Amino acid sequence: MTKNRIFLKDNPYPLGHKIIEFVWNGHLDEDGQLWFDLHLKTEDYYADDPITADEPIEEELDLDSWHSKIVWGNYHACTM
Repeated sequence: MTKNRIFLKDNPYPLGHKIIEFVWNGHLDEDGQLWFDLHLKTEDYYADDPITADEPIEEELDLDSWHSKIVWGNYHACTM
């Protein structure tokens, strides 16, 4: 098991992304129901990849957006 990483199904980074910030809070609303709030931020998607978004990969031209490192590189990181 790899700790401190988030894995997003079928993306072009099968080793996941390093989590650099994670906060999980809970609170009760006016009806007494419990709600959880979470905040998660990753390192840049391509941080562990020798090929960055600045170096296009010819083989990726036929891939859909979800599977393309070039497209993921445009967003840099994940914040939830």
